[in-house]
Amino acid sequence: MAAGRGNAAPKKFIIPRAVFPVMVKQPSGPGKLMGRPPNPMLNSADPRERPTGVILAGGQSRRFGGEDKGLQLLGGRPLVEHVMARLAPQVGRVVVSANRHLETYTALGVEVIPDSLLGYPGPLAGIQAALTKLETGWLLTTPCDNPFLPRDLARRLLDTQRRTRARLCVAHDGSRLQPLYALVSRDCLASLTDYLESGQRRVEAWFRQEGAGMADFSDGPDDFINLNTPEDLARAHSRLLAA
Repeated sequence: MAAGRGNAAPKKFIIPRAVFPVMVKQPSGPGKLMGRPPNPMLNSADPRERPTGVILAGGQSRRFGGEDKGLQLLGGRPLVEHVMARLAPQVGRVVVSANRHLETYTALGVEVIPDSLLGYPGPLAGIQAALTKLETGWLLTTPCDNPFLPRDLARRLLDTQRRTRARLCVAHDGSRLQPLYALVSRDCLASLTDYLESGQRRVEAWFRQEGAGMADFSDGPDDFINLNTPEDLARAHSRLLAA
């Protein structure tokens, strides 16, 4: 956990158990979970034993004028490169879920996986397509438009999975669920495929169906942002310069 996080008294918030039944509070201090050793998946030197990270960049970006949001420049670099830099140290390898400009994303040195369903059906379709290509046991998902995503995202989600044994775990910032920051088992593929083929698209509804565990990120809600407009991008540029 980053220095300074976890020292203040934890915020209290209530999530209805009928919606998402498990919330795991994260202890302070590096390397231990409630006195247990670190999660072996996170610390494995073999990338095949670590989660695969997928950056979700397959949307239409309507609020961004239809521009490919992952390729918008921030500090002279595409947004997706900033996300890759944060995500890569936490996973075995990074892939990108995209439906446009596939060659541009591939030139960044990553595998690009388009949706298998047509018509931009949403982020769950990107997750489903990535699960079909998964060579490891777990998929760690992030959106393409957050250059400040938590540096301990994988650790907290893996610790939550270890304690809850849920096959799907998701971040919660203390006020709301952050459904695109999730740890998904490859065992979810059949369930997710059935869900999408039935015409359903709502991310949180599928999480409820799966009984997702929730990882507590209430000590760092500012780590979760979405750059939905050019104005949001300008504010992120100011934050980047101030960092």
